[in-house]
Amino acid sequence: MEVREIPEIQYGRYSTHSGRDTYISLCVQNKASMKNILTWVGQSSYRIMDRYIKLTPESQKEEVNNVFKAPSTVKNEIN
Repeated sequence: MEVREIPEIQYGRYSTHSGRDTYISLCVQNKASMKNILTWVGQSSYRIMDRYIKLTPESQKEEVNNVFKAPSTVKNEIN
C-alpha cells in the first residue's frame, strides 16, 4: 500500500469567526429578525452582534431603492 503525504491546509484569513461573520451577515441581508439571529448564534446582546454584520454595496442599494420606492397606489383624499 502506497503512503501519500497529506497536503497541509492553508486557511489564511479564514476561521470559524469568519464563518460566523458571513452567516450573520447573510441572515441580516435576507431580513431574518435580529431576535432570531441572536438566538441562533447564541448572542445575548445586539451591541456585540453588530460587529459581525457586514452589508454588501448591493444590499445597501436595494434597501435605499425600497425606502424611496414610489407607492403603487395613491388615494385621492381631496373632495
